[in-house]
Amino acid sequence: MSNSSSAHDAQISMSDKFPFEIHEDEIDKSVTPIFKDYPRECLPEKFKNPSGAKAKKLQYEIIDPNLYEPPARMVACRIKRNRLEAWIRALGVLYYEHFGKKAELFQVDWYDDPHQWEGEGNKAICINLTNDKQLIYKITLFITTGVLQAQGLSKDLFTTRDFPTLVNLVHCICVHNPSLIVNTDVDSTCKSSDKNSIEESTSVKISF
Repeated sequence: MSNSSSAHDAQISMSDKFPFEIHEDEIDKSVTPIFKDYPRECLPEKFKNPSGAKAKKLQYEIIDPNLYEPPARMVACRIKRNRLEAWIRALGVLYYEHFGKKAELFQVDWYDDPHQWEGEGNKAICINLTNDKQLIYKITLFITTGVLQAQGLSKDLFTTRDFPTLVNLVHCICVHNPSLIVNTDVDSTCKSSDKNSIEESTSVKISF
């Protein structure tokens, strides 16, 4: 699937608050749900070090909004390997289980890049938020390096609204799963999950 942002520079009016409340006691904090789409053997035992000059300066779970030049419209951070499963689960909780059920103006598309996770090479989970076919921002979690990136016209909204919530969710999930264990028996026939390939989940809409 290909989704590219418009070249228009106009800012999109979006609320700095979520259109819903997140109640901790209502969240399934188990990481088990992610293994249906991302089996343990498909996840790396260790992260590779990022190769880019900017990426090497990224902090763990802290976003420096001034690291990238404004034209890049990008923010990023790194995550630690022992929190990868928690991050995947947190992204699912926020964007699929909450945004995905508050359906009106915005669309969420979740997909894997590449579609098939086989052999070596970079792998990523991508989440596109769009409004009337306009990309608001794209969230990318690079499974190979542990870099979390958001890019788009409203990347600052991700930094101030979404990111703190994600970090809190990750913390709660980690507390609930103190002994996350990674299966190191790598299966080269590992397949990816493309939630948009499921007919009933093709058009998940959200509202702000």
